[in-house]
Amino acid sequence: MDELNRLRSMMKEETFKNHGFTEKMRKNILKEIHSDKGKSPIIKKPLLAPVLSSVFMLACLTVFIYFGGTQLGLFQGMNNAGQIDFTKMEWTDNDGDAKWSEQIELPTLVPFEVVDRTYKNTHMDEYDMVSIKLMGPEKQRLTIIMDVGIESGTPAMYEQVKIGDVTGSYRFNEEWKNSHLVWFKGGIMYYLDYTPGTSGIVLDKGDMKRIAESFQK
Repeated sequence: MDELNRLRSMMKEETFKNHGFTEKMRKNILKEIHSDKGKSPIIKKPLLAPVLSSVFMLACLTVFIYFGGTQLGLFQGMNNAGQIDFTKMEWTDNDGDAKWSEQIELPTLVPFEVVDRTYKNTHMDEYDMVSIKLMGPEKQRLTIIMDVGIESGTPAMYEQVKIGDVTGSYRFNEEWKNSHLVWFKGGIMYYLDYTPGTSGIVLDKGDMKRIAESFQK
């Protein structure tokens, strides 16, 4: 670049005298030297690379936040917005809904329309185990198991959840998308288990708590 500048400064009219240059040759040489072709090109950095880099970083951050939030339970049930249709549940002896014990409480709210139900009562050495399975139209299943006659009980603690004046334990199985809630009250250990079937609707801790708090005698 310095050499070119020096050459330009030297290329005066006197340079071409007595050297056999024609007027046309002189003009062409001067035109070439003083043109922009001899200047160093300005290298523009491509914009595509930083844009793609920013998009990639944003995508990675989004994935990190989502999966991190899922592990922390921040996004569980968010896909259920407006989809869970809690239905009032009525229990009558006329339909075979025998309670087997006056101690038993049963839910008055369930997360789907019940199309079928099954019952099982097993007498153990020290207590009775009552099992009720409620089925929904999309193979959803809400299973209620009650160990009746237990003097005391403490459910294994996963995520603590307050159900009225007692403390229960909630856990979510990511593989099977089923929710599980356990609590002890009035001589009965209650187990509440929900499986989404083909509905694709999962229940989070708040949903399970709502069902548990609807239990009445």
